Amino acid sequence: MNDQPSSPRVSAQNSKELFSYSGEGRPAGHLNVFLPGWGFDGRIITLQEQVTDWLFPTKVISPEDTLRALAVYLEQSHINSVTLVGWSMGANLALDFAARHPDKIEALYLLGIRRSWPAGVINQIRSDLRQGRNSFLHNFYRKCFLGYRKAHETFTTDIAPSLLTNLKTGILEQGLDYLGDYNLENSLSLLAGSAFSTRIIHGGKDIIAPLSEAPHSASIPLTILEHGGHPVFLDPNFPFQLHNRKASIHSKFCRAADTYDAHAIIQKEIAVRMGELLPAETPARILEIGCGTGNYTKILHTRYPEAEITALDFASDMLARARAKLPPGSSVRYLCRDAEIFLNESEERFDLITSNATMQWFDNLLQACRNIRSLLTSEGRILLSIFGPKSMQEMREGLGAILGRTAPLPSTWFPDHDTLATIFGPLCRDLEIREWQTTREYETLSDLLEHIRKTGTSGWHPGRPLLTRSRMTELESWFVGKYGNCRTTYQVFQISGKRK
Repeated sequence: MNDQPSSPRVSAQNSKELFSYSGEGRPAGHLNVFLPGWGFDGRIITLQEQVTDWLFPTKVISPEDTLRALAVYLEQSHINSVTLVGWSMGANLALDFAARHPDKIEALYLLGIRRSWPAGVINQIRSDLRQGRNSFLHNFYRKCFLGYRKAHETFTTDIAPSLLTNLKTGILEQGLDYLGDYNLENSLSLLAGSAFSTRIIHGGKDIIAPLSEAPHSASIPLTILEHGGHPVFLDPNFPFQLHNRKASIHSKFCRAADTYDAHAIIQKEIAVRMGELLPAETPARILEIGCGTGNYTKILHTRYPEAEITALDFASDMLARARAKLPPGSSVRYLCRDAEIFLNESEERFDLITSNATMQWFDNLLQACRNIRSLLTSEGRILLSIFGPKSMQEMREGLGAILGRTAPLPSTWFPDHDTLATIFGPLCRDLEIREWQTTREYETLSDLLEHIRKTGTSGWHPGRPLLTRSRMTELESWFVGKYGNCRTTYQVFQISGKRK
């Protein structure tokens, strides 16, 4: 019980000994990095099988040494960017690492993190450790794995024996000190203005970090997996695409370029409505975010033929269709760029920044909107349309009915009215947020799914349910029984205002 932590100076050599890479070959370029919780080493992430290329610590060392060792490892391995996934105490460490090395972070995921660890809880853990370390830890592990029996059995036989043999009580004490002193509110505030996306993911059945202790932040999305326990990454609905999220969306829009215009009825309708809200005076310079195949671009050019328009999209196939809609020599400049990166890096100024049905796909909507404000001239305006979370609610309800569980769809994470008001209120004067809904009906479920596929709007979502033939039949029967046909509602917000 009196063993002391070993804290050798972190070097290039021992930092590589402290971490293991589960992918093939040597890690390079971009990495998924996992930081485990108190009392665990990183091998716990191998209990899930969806993502296999992880970098994780194989030894439990002090919080500060973990941060130093990871920084040294990434530098020595020439890793330029990481998707950093922190679980439980590892989420606190991930926050600290992101604050120290923001240039290394592409995306940050905080799993099962508590708002605070009260002194009474910390002191009770210390007391239990002194009375019987291993018996306490076995009981602690059992509580952590509630709801994941098979994973607990594997952990108990394959990981726990060597973990307990090498685990130093002094290191556990340092971890408790770290958690007891941690100021989560301050750490989250340090993320303000960061270019990377951050998401908090919490299990609804977590008893180590109860849902009531999950942090809430107006600027950071919180995803609750209803049936998830403390190791929420073991939940079947966990979003394992991680940093591949935007790549998945990009791929689907590129594939849909040839069929988009024939099926994007709702997007075209929104574009027309957007045209009706355009300001009367001609803006000299316009930025269009997510121009797609150029339907809204054409409306802008027709309305303001003298304006200099920059049309931005990250799907080159879509841009090719947009260029073809206007004659050569038009005043439209087409850029193939990720809009969030462009908004963060650009030093240009625009009199109007506008976007049609695009920004709901952004990783970090709040930061993107702050960047939009910074790119507006003093009297510049915004005019944006964004799909809301009630979009495709019938599909979500139907899938939930046939699967017997919550079925998340992309729209689950789209911003609602209150979120948009919170984001744009400090950024805009004369702010207006208009909401409208429209419903589309389809003869068959196949027609509905074909519409989604050919517009590229299936997007990305965690735990995407597999629609087998039998499930398709069951889902179609559900639609017919409830509505008489297959249908889907679209919720649309239109946001307008001037720079504040």
